[in-house]
Amino acid sequence: MRLPSFIKLPSNRKFKFPARHYDPIKDDLEQRVSKSKNTRKKYFNRNRSDGISTSKLQLLIALILSFLIFGWLYFGNKIFIFIMVIPLWLFLKNKSKKRG
Repeated sequence: MRLPSFIKLPSNRKFKFPARHYDPIKDDLEQRVSKSKNTRKKYFNRNRSDGISTSKLQLLIALILSFLIFGWLYFGNKIFIFIMVIPLWLFLKNKSKKRG
C-alpha cells in the first residue's frame, strides 16, 4: 500500500509506434469521431486554467502546515485560537464595508 505524498513522481513513458499500413475505412471513422468530439467540446467546454494547479495547491498546503507547526512550537495552543480569530475578523470587516 502506497502512502500519500506531496511529491508527484513522473510515470513511465510508453513506446508508441504508428502502424505501417493504411486502412481507408478506419481513417474515415477516426475523422468522423474526432469531428464529433470537436463539436461536443464546443458545448461542454470547461476551462481548466481557471483552477489552481496541483503543484500550487500542494505548495499552499505545505506552507499552511509548516505555519501551523512552527506557530504551535513558538506560541503553543494559542496559535489555533489565532487561526480561528483571523477568518472571523476578515468576515466582519467585509460585512461592515458592504453596509457602509
